Amino acid sequence: MRLPCVLVALWLPCFGVDAWADSKPCPAIRPGGLDGSQVEDVVLRRVGEALHQDPARLDRSRSIEALVGPPRGQTTEIAVLVAIGEALGFDGLDVYGATVKAPDGTLRWERLDIRTMLKVARETYGAGVDSPEPAAAVGASYQLAMLEVGTPVPAAGWTVASCGELKAVFRRTSAFERTFSVAEATVMSLPPFADEPGFVRFVRANVATFTIQGVTFASLDVQAAAPVEGAPCATLTAIGTAIGTAGGAPYRMRARLCHDPWVATRGYAALYAVSGEVAPTSFVHNAEAFISTVVPRADRAARTAALPVPSTGASAGRP
Repeated sequence: MRLPCVLVALWLPCFGVDAWADSKPCPAIRPGGLDGSQVEDVVLRRVGEALHQDPARLDRSRSIEALVGPPRGQTTEIAVLVAIGEALGFDGLDVYGATVKAPDGTLRWERLDIRTMLKVARETYGAGVDSPEPAAAVGASYQLAMLEVGTPVPAAGWTVASCGELKAVFRRTSAFERTFSVAEATVMSLPPFADEPGFVRFVRANVATFTIQGVTFASLDVQAAAPVEGAPCATLTAIGTAIGTAGGAPYRMRARLCHDPWVATRGYAALYAVSGEVAPTSFVHNAEAFISTVVPRADRAARTAALPVPSTGASAGRP
């Protein structure tokens, strides 16, 4: 099994999450420049992942609720609509709910077939306008489906590149410092583990296939990390060169991967990376500050809910 790109890092307990008391939902972020077929691809991928089916073979004349069946049909459909809205920058429940609202005000989700979902997505996206990535809120904690994710510090210059049920990505470009930074938290599928040594062996065995496009690594170090809620964690510290710039830019990354203590086939990760010259002590401080804010939500219902988690996780790629 290949580890997802944003997979790993250092468990650094010295930065608590109390400072991130301002809890926020993810902002709607509209990706720019998509044509109608690309919008449809987004919808079909989300549906295919949730149903574990090839998107090209989906029966578009039926609703997700009908395809899944009871008792999970409606909850699966709602989760997919939320994910589609997050991916395309609109409120999925509001937009799709308007199409299935009965005269008595009830929402008839079973009437929303996939063909209609595609049509509504094309029209809604096409009516939107591109806008800059929103600035990351200072001192905020963004709520994902099972994670709380704090804004990177110092917050000045950071934007929210994407934010949804499974992943939050922040970016920062500094012309003065000549650096490009990425901070990411993500939920992913993982195999079950009986103990910490087995988990760490899994990370070490798979890290050889873990690559970031455009980065040549000089060192990759994987170590066991302090458990979170009794579940095993592993860390990755990486130093390399980001090719694609004149002479190559220095690249540093720290990350933490943890198993979920309540769902045996799931885990989560936090990553912080910088391309460009940066003081090692400053990098470590900022990486630790972000990674330590990525924590499981206290709400057990949110933590254990079924999520359409892709088996390969999510990729931050190269900053």
